[in-house]
Amino acid sequence: MVSESLRQSVRALYGFRCGYCGVTETESGSQLEVEHFRPRSRGGQDVLDNLVYACPTCNRLKGDYWPPSGAGPDLMLLHPQHDSLSSHVGSLPDGRLIGL
Repeated sequence: MVSESLRQSVRALYGFRCGYCGVTETESGSQLEVEHFRPRSRGGQDVLDNLVYACPTCNRLKGDYWPPSGAGPDLMLLHPQHDSLSSHVGSLPDGRLIGL
């Protein structure tokens, strides 16, 4: 269980919005969830660098996913605070997204 002070630090770090989809607390109608980027079941710890503020939907979709050791780029997981989405995903004129 993440301490209340650490939870508040995560909320502020993410600007009170989901690190994955960007929905805000106001839009969702409540505070979001603090989730472990690297799941505890895969060795993740309760440290600020491993915590993501996430809406319930994104938290459930990610679940306890962690890429297997030696996995290629098609299985990688982008950290909202460390990885640039634009370096990995592009958009087509019709709005579809493509991997780069």
